[in-house]
Amino acid sequence: HSHPTPTTLIIDYNGDDRYIGGGYATGIGSISLLVDLAGNDLYQGSTMAQGAAFCGIGILWDHKGDDLYLNGQVGQGAAFFGAGILVDDKGNDLYSAELFAQGFGGMRGLGVLIDRSGNDRYLVDGKVPSSYGTADTYAGWGQGVGCGFRGFGSGGIGLLLDHRGTDYYQGGDFAQGIGYFFGLGILSDLQGDDQYRGSRYAQGAAAHQAAGVLLEDSGNDRY
Repeated sequence: HSHPTPTTLIIDYNGDDRYIGGGYATGIGSISLLVDLAGNDLYQGSTMAQGAAFCGIGILWDHKGDDLYLNGQVGQGAAFFGAGILVDDKGNDLYSAELFAQGFGGMRGLGVLIDRSGNDRYLVDGKVPSSYGTADTYAGWGQGVGCGFRGFGSGGIGLLLDHRGTDYYQGGDFAQGIGYFFGLGILSDLQGDDQYRGSRYAQGAAAHQAAGVLLEDSGNDRY
């Protein structure tokens, strides 16, 4: 059986860094914090990474730099029974994940991704085939999703907040401000000329007594 990960704290002051594998900024029955203050960094994980939690707290804070975030399932601000948080203050960043990511609050979870500035790209698409069997369509479950286990437990809160920049969001089924089974999902973009691409249940949608919200404050946008 699995054991809790140890409580960890990592602070990196400068340099173009590479974080490979799982464990960092991931709280599994524990608290894990990673702070990177400067540099163009690469974050690459598989499952449970980059601000992820299960019965714990995982936080990743990157202060500045043009960063690349690559993750499999559950990460980039995702949690079940805990809190997973990713905050990026400055830079033109790319976030790419397979599933359950970029502000995903699962059962009893709080998942938050906050990007304060930069021209950013968010991708949760193209890895896991759609559960509806639609050709050339993929599952998303990311970019501001609150999701419960239908019939077992209510969803949590998922938030993706982008303050400013010309941003691109691409998600598959269930993406971009989605609530499912008593969950609350929010995607909020405050400023910039942005593009949104989704498929089924996307861009402010909900199912099974839930709430999904897409808030777009300003700019010339495409949906």
